[in-house]
Amino acid sequence: MKYIGKEKAVDGEIFSCSQENGFVNAYMGNSFPNHLLLVTLTGSCQVLADRIRGRKIRVIGMILSYKSKPAIMVSDMEQIVFL
Repeated sequence: MKYIGKEKAVDGEIFSCSQENGFVNAYMGNSFPNHLLLVTLTGSCQVLADRIRGRKIRVIGMILSYKSKPAIMVSDMEQIVFL
């Protein structure tokens, strides 16, 4: 958790997605609850859920802590790059 609060780019595969509280949660590195990073898609970025599932991406943003796991909130489509 040494990267909490820092802006980082993280590469990995999205294993699964779920909708919760008006957001789309995408699980990088493994399926929930064994994921390595939670990628939360907000607003218009939610349409990316079907496109990123099963794909390797780079997500760029501030590393947050959510339920003791690292997370990045995605509010701009430019935060996601397909690899």
